[in-house]
Amino acid sequence: MNGRNRRPPSACRPQTTRTLGMHLLRGMLQSKNAYSPNSMDSLPRQLASMWAFGNVTHLPVPDIDRTDFLLIVGANPVVTQGSVLTAPGMGSRIRAIQARGGKVVVIDPRRSETAAVADVHHFVQPGTDALLLMAMLHVVFARHLADPHPRAEGVDRLRDAVRAFSPERVAGTVGIDAAAIVELAVGFARAERAVAYGRLGTCVRRFGALTTCLLDALNTVSGNLDRPGGAMFATPAFDLAGLARLAGQSGSFDRFRSRSGLPETNGELPVAAMADEIEEPGPRQMRALVCHAGNPASSLPNRDRTERALGSLELLVSIDLYVNETSRFADYILPTTVGLERGSYPVVFGALAARDFAKRTRPLLTPPPGVRDSWAVLLELSRRILSRRGLAGRAGAALLGTAESFPDRMLSAGLRLGPHRITGRALDESPHGIDLGPLRPRLDAILGNRGVTLLPEPVAADVACLAG
Repeated sequence: MNGRNRRPPSACRPQTTRTLGMHLLRGMLQSKNAYSPNSMDSLPRQLASMWAFGNVTHLPVPDIDRTDFLLIVGANPVVTQGSVLTAPGMGSRIRAIQARGGKVVVIDPRRSETAAVADVHHFVQPGTDALLLMAMLHVVFARHLADPHPRAEGVDRLRDAVRAFSPERVAGTVGIDAAAIVELAVGFARAERAVAYGRLGTCVRRFGALTTCLLDALNTVSGNLDRPGGAMFATPAFDLAGLARLAGQSGSFDRFRSRSGLPETNGELPVAAMADEIEEPGPRQMRALVCHAGNPASSLPNRDRTERALGSLELLVSIDLYVNETSRFADYILPTTVGLERGSYPVVFGALAARDFAKRTRPLLTPPPGVRDSWAVLLELSRRILSRRGLAGRAGAALLGTAESFPDRMLSAGLRLGPHRITGRALDESPHGIDLGPLRPRLDAILGNRGVTLLPEPVAADVACLAG
C-alpha cells in the first residue's frame, strides 16, 4: 500500500512493538540507528536500575497492596493504572491503603486525579524533585532514622552527599515548607511499611536519572527495599530479567554516540537525535527508516522539523494499521493483524506486576488470508534482506523461513524454565490467568555478588550541580 500524499486521520495510540523482530531486522540492516519511546519515557528508570541493581530489567515495584505509606512523586496512577507498575484498579488500591489506616502522599506541581484522593498533596515546584528527595534523605540521616538494607553500598557517601541539603536550605526552591519536609521524611522513615514511587514526572526532566536513583536510595536506607509493603521485585513466570542475566546482558550506556554527540542506551539512540541523523549530510546519514507501530511525526518534539525530516527520506516503510501523521510519508505501508486476531503474553508487564501472575490470551478472530502478525512481517523483511547476501545469506534466509513459530516456542520454553515452571496447558486451562501470589523478597538472587549502589558514579556529579 502506497501511503504518500494520503491524508491522515486523527492520531491513534501505537501498539506494542515486537522487540525481538525489530532487533532481528536491525541486525540484518547492520545499523546503529535504532529509536524507541524509551528516551521520552522510562530511560532514567532503566539507567538507575542498571547502576543500582546491576541490570536494566531489575525494576523495583511498589508493593501497594501491603504498604502503610505510599509516597507518589511525579505520577498519576489513578489515571495510568500504574506505569512501570502493573496494578489495575489503582483507585481501589489507594482507598484500601487508607481503609487499613495507611497514608498516601502525592508530590506533584498540579492537582492531579491521584492528588485529589490522597491524604496529603504537596505542590512542588516543577523540576525540583531531586532537591526534595535530597532533603528527605538529609532528615533520615540527621534524625538517626536510617536502617539501610544489608546489601546497600555507599551509605556513608550518600550521607555526606545529602548533608548540605537541609530542609531549610531547599524549602524556598522546592516550594514546600521546611517543617512539612521534615514531617514527610520522618513519617516515611517511621512507617511500618513504606514505599516511594516515581514515574514520568521524575524521569522526563533535568536530573531524571539522579531523581530516580534517590527514590531507590530512600527506599533502601529506610529499610523498605525488598520487604513486604516496600519496593520489591516481581517473580514473573517468564523471567525476562533472569534470561538476561544468563545471557550476560545487563544493559549498556554510551557505547557509541549519534553524530550529534548523544549517547546510546541499551543499543538505542535518543529520539531527539533522529531528525539530526536524517537531515545532517555526511557519513552515516540516515536515508531510510522502518517504523513499526509508532507515530514519531505526532509524538516526537519539534513536530515541524520531524515531519520535514520524514518527508526527506529516500525510503520510509511503515508497519501499521492506519494512515497516520507518520505513515502518510511512507513509500510502503505494511498492515498487520489487529488485536483480536492475535494472541499475547505480557512478558514485560508480568515483570512489573504488583502481584505475580501468568496469563495468555488466544486469538478470538481469524485474520483474513494473507494478513500477517507483525512478527511475521519483520521476519520476512529480514529473510529477504539476508537472501541477497550470497550462499551463506541464502542458507540463513532458509533457516529464518522456519522461524515463524519461534515466539510461541520461546514462550513455552521460558515458562517451563521460569521460577514457577508453568506449562502452556496450565495457561490454557486458566483463561482468566493464574494468580501466583504476592511479591516475595528476592534481592539476593537478583544481585548475585554485587550490592545495591546508592549513589552511582554517573549521577554523583549531578549532586554538585544541585548544590550550585
